[in-house]
Amino acid sequence: MGVIDAIHNFDGKTVIIDYKTSKKNEIDTDCMVQLAIYALLYKEYFGRIPDKVGIDFLRHGERVIRTSPELLALGEEKCKEIRNLTRSENVAEYPRKVSGLCKYRTGQCDYYETCIPERKDGECRS
Repeated sequence: MGVIDAIHNFDGKTVIIDYKTSKKNEIDTDCMVQLAIYALLYKEYFGRIPDKVGIDFLRHGERVIRTSPELLALGEEKCKEIRNLTRSENVAEYPRKVSGLCKYRTGQCDYYETCIPERKDGECRS
């Protein structure tokens, strides 16, 4: 699940921005896919393509790119791929990925209790 962090309209131009607190400062493949999907979501909801999409790396500044037909095609391709990979209702086909985000500092994932309950030694079972 993703949430578009900001949609800015400047002089009739629409820019979608996602904020990142990570140390990286370049739009990598994962970021590109995320931005492509956000552009598609905007198009589906508002009926037009955003002019630009980008990441604001809070430590390093914004990196913005023009929305292109190639970017939209990437988003469509990834959405089809995800749809094909998630058609099954068989839970065994969706292995858990235990990480530090399962039980993060001030809280825990909404599914923590049903997904990976704590063992007596305090470690997550995998």
